[in-house]
Amino acid sequence: MGASLGHVWIIKVLFMQTINILGSKLNIISKQELIEKAELVLAQNEKSYHFFSLNPIKVIKAQSDQTLDKYINNADIVYPDAIGLSIASRILYGLKLERVTGYDFHFDVLKICQKMKFSVYFLGSTDYSLKKAVAKYEQDFPGLIINGTHNGYFSDKCFFQTILPEIIQLQPKLIIVAMGAKLQEKWIEEIRSRTIVPMMMGVGGSLDTYVGNYPLGPKWVIKYGLLWLYRLIKQPSRYKVMSALPKFALQVLIKKINI
Repeated sequence: MGASLGHVWIIKVLFMQTINILGSKLNIISKQELIEKAELVLAQNEKSYHFFSLNPIKVIKAQSDQTLDKYINNADIVYPDAIGLSIASRILYGLKLERVTGYDFHFDVLKICQKMKFSVYFLGSTDYSLKKAVAKYEQDFPGLIINGTHNGYFSDKCFFQTILPEIIQLQPKLIIVAMGAKLQEKWIEEIRSRTIVPMMMGVGGSLDTYVGNYPLGPKWVIKYGLLWLYRLIKQPSRYKVMSALPKFALQVLIKKINI
């Protein structure tokens, strides 16, 4: 991408419309617009862009976690990865935002990389799941260039002495980081502060879901935004994490009353 076109794109990103959901930034963006922006970002080599998937649990957690709050509000594009954010944006701003799951979006981005012959680096998960995922990606996306991988279990020393130098040498167009919230953002920020990778995104447990370790759930559950309930039934141990959802709903209602 030429310098002038690159500068135009940077301006377009900086001036994207945003709203504030209980302290967290959220871009006003549709899935199609998100895909188009990903394609433009991947085509340039001037800046590293961080695409962040936001949900109500992260919003509530960020209220008491300054580091997570910084990661959210420093990200270049923050998109709604939960039906709760779509509902909150309608209640608070009268907007009808389309939910875009990080799981689905990462497939859209890989399709772009497949088509444009852009290289991809995967960071995260276990060696076993990572190996299975890579084999499945190569089967589902023929011709996809995966030029590097590393599991998500490493020390700071390993990152700075092995992983980061490898990334700098390989110069991938896309890095997909599959770890838990905040940890994956930590490494994304470390990478983009030291080198240029056009696009980086955290996908949490998507690789494990992709290879069947943690089934996503029936289509009707996803369609009606009930994935949180499905996961709670399947994994009762998640009740502490899920307790953020009623807190989120209550805060949205209180904010609406006080507007």
